[in-house]
Amino acid sequence: MKRFADLIGRWPSITDFAADIGVAAGTARQMKHRDSIDGVYWQAMVEGAARRDIAGVTLETLAMIAAEKRAAAPRDPLQQEAAHG
Repeated sequence: MKRFADLIGRWPSITDFAADIGVAAGTARQMKHRDSIDGVYWQAMVEGAARRDIAGVTLETLAMIAAEKRAAAPRDPLQQEAAHG
């Protein structure tokens, strides 16, 4: 599985990534550290990658990573009970 952090690492620097998606550098560092990028930033990320000729950053790739993370996440027993209860 690819990771969000791996994609962020393709930028020349964390400040370049932050500028491309419109957040502070500290916020971008946290995204990389947490391996999490909110969907509201995906389009800007894809556009920034295209401007910088960074391959492999697509909406499809971002959605796939998010889906794999959700599938791998431990389930909350209370949510499981509510869904089946």
